[in-house]
Amino acid sequence: MPKRGNMKFIGDGYARYVMHTDWGLWETVWSDAGLVVLEFPVAGEMDLQWPNIPLFAGNDLSSHLEKALKLYLKGVHTVFAVPLDLRNCTPFQKKVYQAACGLGYGETASYGDIARRIGKPGGARAVGQALSKNPLPLVVPCHRVLGADGALTGFGSGLNMKKALLLLESSAD
Repeated sequence: MPKRGNMKFIGDGYARYVMHTDWGLWETVWSDAGLVVLEFPVAGEMDLQWPNIPLFAGNDLSSHLEKALKLYLKGVHTVFAVPLDLRNCTPFQKKVYQAACGLGYGETASYGDIARRIGKPGGARAVGQALSKNPLPLVVPCHRVLGADGALTGFGSGLNMKKALLLLESSAD
């Protein structure tokens, strides 16, 4: 894993980095502790979600994430090994995100499965609510979580994106 450092944060301690891919622009927000936000791609600079956070030129961590993201989008089995800053998440959300991170590349589980894994049987809806607030999609692979019947349900970037990501993983090398 790349080393932390070289962030040079301004203001409230956050900086952002924009990654250019064939899928569009991916916006990230970083703190000195790690990755805080990963936004799904947008078409252009005008659509970026965090314009008030200063841009930084990048470092080892952002470069590592960008390379991993580009490989992932080409269908290469990828692990996003960067430190995460989940300080703005609740303890329950953190448990859900940790369980989702336990899903391997191309593997899926239901919301109920995740609830049982964290010791909250019957908590499928609460798991869905936590995943709907996931600030790090792909890194915390909420797209791998499905309805009890295997249906594509609930995804902040739309069900077409969820389907595309699952298809990408199912056809990967």
